[in-house]
Amino acid sequence: MFALQDDPRGRTMIEILRLPELMRHLAQLNATGRIDDVELSMPDGAERHFIVNGVRWLRDSMRPDMTLLVFHDV
Repeated sequence: MFALQDDPRGRTMIEILRLPELMRHLAQLNATGRIDDVELSMPDGAERHFIVNGVRWLRDSMRPDMTLLVFHDV
């Protein structure tokens, strides 16, 4: 789906995908707890588009426990 060239283990999603627009939407997710139907385009010239949905689960201490992002290839 993302045509990764290198092993992504131990790296952040921003380092792996290199989508500055995704960083802005992740900030929204951290502020509101979710993102819905965000459209992103891959900057590799392949005209690939994704719809992204995400949700954040919190611990009692209000720290992120887990974030789930779902990418739909459209």
